[in-house]
Amino acid sequence: MERRKLPKSGCKRFALNAVTALWAPICALSLALSSKHTAGYNTSIGLEELWLLFASFFVYNIHAKYSELRTVAKSSGLIAALLTNALPPISSQIALFAGLLWLGYYYALRSWAILKPILIGIVWVLATHAIPINDWLWNEIAFFRLGLIFVLSLAYDMVDQQRDLTQNTQTLVLILGVKNSTLLSILLLVLFSCISWSMISIRLPILVSSVCSICILVLLAWKTTTTSPDNPLWKILIDSVLLTYSISSFLAAS
Repeated sequence: MERRKLPKSGCKRFALNAVTALWAPICALSLALSSKHTAGYNTSIGLEELWLLFASFFVYNIHAKYSELRTVAKSSGLIAALLTNALPPISSQIALFAGLLWLGYYYALRSWAILKPILIGIVWVLATHAIPINDWLWNEIAFFRLGLIFVLSLAYDMVDQQRDLTQNTQTLVLILGVKNSTLLSILLLVLFSCISWSMISIRLPILVSSVCSICILVLLAWKTTTTSPDNPLWKILIDSVLLTYSISSFLAAS
C-alpha cells in the first residue's frame, strides 16, 4: 500500500514540531554544561549528558501529535533507562529519583495544579544540575533554576490552555487566569532573582534570563487577549530562555 503523504502545510507543521521536539533537549543539555562549567568541571559531553538528551526527548515527546515522534521518544526512553545503570552511582540514584518523581506526577498528581510546576522544576534541577555534577547538592544555582523553571512551566501552560481544557487538566493558568498567572510568575521570578542575587557572585545569567522571561510572559499575556497562542514557536521561544541563561553563564564564568 502506498504511504499517504502529508499535505504541504502538514509537512511544515511536522517540521516545526520536530524542531520543537529537539529544542527542549538541546536547551536542557546547555543547562547541564553550564552547571559543569560553573562548578569548574570539564564541559565535554559524557554519559550524564547523553542520558539527559535521551531522557528529555522521551519526556517531552512520548505524547507528541505525530506517531513518528512518539516512536523515536519510546526508543529514547529505552536508551535513557539503559544508560541509567552506566552512570556513576550518585548520578544513577538521582536519575532514578527524578524518574520516580516524573512518574508520580504523570500518573498520580496531575490533578494537583500547584504541584505541576513545582515537580517540573525539581526534576529539571535534578536532571540538569545534580546529575551533571554528580552531587545531590542544591546550591544557589539550583535555587534560582528551580524558580526559573517554575515560571517557564506556567508560560508553557499559557500556550497549552486549549489542550488542557480539552483534556480536563487543571493548571494554575486555568484556575487563576492568564493575567493573574502572569503577575504571579513575575513576582516569583523577581523574588527568586533577588534572593539568588544576594547569594551568588555570577549574576549575569540571573539578569539575562529574568528579563527574557518577563518579556515572554508579557507577550503571551497580550497574545491571549486576541487569540490562543497554540503554536510550537512559542515553546521554542520559552525554552530559548534556558539557552540564554546557559550562554550568559559561560560568558560570566570565563
